[in-house]
Amino acid sequence: MTDNSRYYINISRNRRRKSNSLITLIKRLLLLIILISAALVVLTFLNQNNKSVSKTVSKTASKITTKTKNKPDMPSVCLDPGHGGDDPGATQGNITEAQINLYVALEVRSILQNDGYTVYMTRTDNGQTMDNTARADYCNSVHASILLAIHHNFFTDPTTDYTTALFGVDQGKVLANAIAQSVSQQLNLSDDGISQFDDNELIKSNMPSALIESFFMTNTDEYNSLLSGNSRLDQEAQGIAGGIVNYFTKPQPSADQINGTNLVITNE
Repeated sequence: MTDNSRYYINISRNRRRKSNSLITLIKRLLLLIILISAALVVLTFLNQNNKSVSKTVSKTASKITTKTKNKPDMPSVCLDPGHGGDDPGATQGNITEAQINLYVALEVRSILQNDGYTVYMTRTDNGQTMDNTARADYCNSVHASILLAIHHNFFTDPTTDYTTALFGVDQGKVLANAIAQSVSQQLNLSDDGISQFDDNELIKSNMPSALIESFFMTNTDEYNSLLSGNSRLDQEAQGIAGGIVNYFTKPQPSADQINGTNLVITNE
C-alpha cells in the first residue's frame, strides 16, 4: 500500500470518528431534552395537584373556622369562697369556715373547667380579705353568667344539719333552688329550701346570684367527718357543680313557682 493510500484511509477513518462523535453528542442532547421535558411535565402535574390540595385544605379550614365562630360560648361562673383573710367565718375546733369554703370552691372550679366552663374566683388563698361589695364588683367586672357564694352554716345545737340556699333578688331564686336541691341530694341531707337574704353581694351583682349553706360545720357528725379528711367536702363540691350544670342545661321552674321565705341575718 502506497503512502497516498494510507493517507486517504486515515482521512476516511477520522471522518467516520468525527461523525460518530457528533451522532453520540446529538443522541445525548436529545436524551437530555427528553429528560428535561419529562421533569417539567412532572413538576407541572405536582404543582397543579398541590394547588388542588391547598384549595381543599383551605375550604376545610374555612368550614372549621365557621363552625367555631358559630359555636355558642359556654357560660361563665364566678365562685366566691366566703370569708377569708382577717375574717375566718365560723370556727369549730381548729377548722375555720374560710378554709373549707376555699377548698370546696377550688374543687368546684376544677370540675366545671373540665366540663368546659369558664370559672372566676373572688379569692384563691386564705390571705385575701374582701367585703361583700368588692366580691360583687369583681364578678360584675368579669361579666360572669352567675355568681355563687360558698358558705357553711353554724348553730349552737350540734344535732342541727340541713342544706339551704339564699338569694338577694328574684333573679337568683332559680339558681339558689337548683344548687340547694343538688347539694342536699349529694350529701343526703334534708333540703330546707331557699330564703331571701338582704346581702350586698347578692343584691349588687348584675347576674343571677345565690349563696349556698351546704351543711352545718357545728354538727357533730359533720365535724368528725371534716377531721377524718376531705371526702365530705369532695361530695359537696360534686353537688354544687352538679347544681350549676343543672341550672344551665336542664329545665328549671320559674322564680314565681319557687317558694322562698324571708330570712333576717345581720352578718354572714
